[in-house]
Amino acid sequence: ADVLVATDVAARGIHIDDVPCVVQCDPPDDPKDYVHRAGRTGRAGARGVVVSFVEPSQKRSVQRDMRSIGVEVQWTERSAGAPRREPVAAAAARGEAARATAGERQNADATPTRRRPGELGWL
Repeated sequence: ADVLVATDVAARGIHIDDVPCVVQCDPPDDPKDYVHRAGRTGRAGARGVVVSFVEPSQKRSVQRDMRSIGVEVQWTERSAGAPRREPVAAAAARGEAARATAGERQNADATPTRRRPGELGWL
């Protein structure tokens, strides 16, 4: 599989065909930047996946930011060391979105949901 590693410089103004997945290691400070980052995948009606790693302390602000741009996030809490229900890569292979959070004592991930073309449901 091909891999593209980029900073926010690549979030705007460039087009790369067939980007199936965007992984964000830290949520952006501005919700508009999330749209631009996530917009690298799922273009022209294609499916795409965005996986974002969020510290538990960031969860509230991420929820607020996602609401402000019309993206609904569903969180499922899990305890440290608990196995994931499925690997993120498996969800990505099926074209489903996943969101994961990681913390010192507690981790969470979102229930994968399908994205319809034209929706901002990249989580």
